Amino acid sequence: MGRGAVSTLLVAAFAAWESHVPHPMIDLSLFRDPRFAAASGAVAILFFGLAGITFMLTQIYQFILGYSPLAAGIRSLPSAAALTLAVPAGTRLAARAGIGAAVTCGLLVTTAGLAYLALATGRTAYPHYLVPLRRPSPSWPPCRPRGSPRGRP
Repeated sequence: MGRGAVSTLLVAAFAAWESHVPHPMIDLSLFRDPRFAAASGAVAILFFGLAGITFMLTQIYQFILGYSPLAAGIRSLPSAAALTLAVPAGTRLAARAGIGAAVTCGLLVTTAGLAYLALATGRTAYPHYLVPLRRPSPSWPPCRPRGSPRGRP
C-alpha cells in the first residue's frame, strides 16, 4: 500500500514538473488523444507483463528445472529472437488490419500465451515454457504508441 501511494505521488510530481518546464521530457498533451493514451497504456501493461514473465522464467529455469544461470539465459534467447524477427510481421499486420485490431489481437494472443504458461507444474519440462513465448511475439510490435493514428512517438 505504502509503495503504491509513494509511486502515485512521484508520478503526480513528475507530471506537475513536466507541465511547468519550458522543455519537458514528454509532452503531456499527447495523452489528451484517447487513442495515444490507450496505445501507451497497452504497451505499458504488455511490457510490465513481459518483464515479470522474464524474471519468473529465469527463476523457474534455475530453481525448478535446475539450469545454471548461463543455461537459463541461453534458454531465454528464443523468445528474444522471435520478438526481433516478428517486428516486421507485426507492422504489416497493423497496416492491413488497422491499429485497433492489431493491438487487441496482440493483447489477446499474449494473454493466451501467459494463460498457457500458468498450466505449468513442478514437473513441466522446458518446451512447455518455450512454446507460448514464441507465439505472442509477432503480436507485440503493433502495441506501441508510435502505431497510434497520429503517428506520434
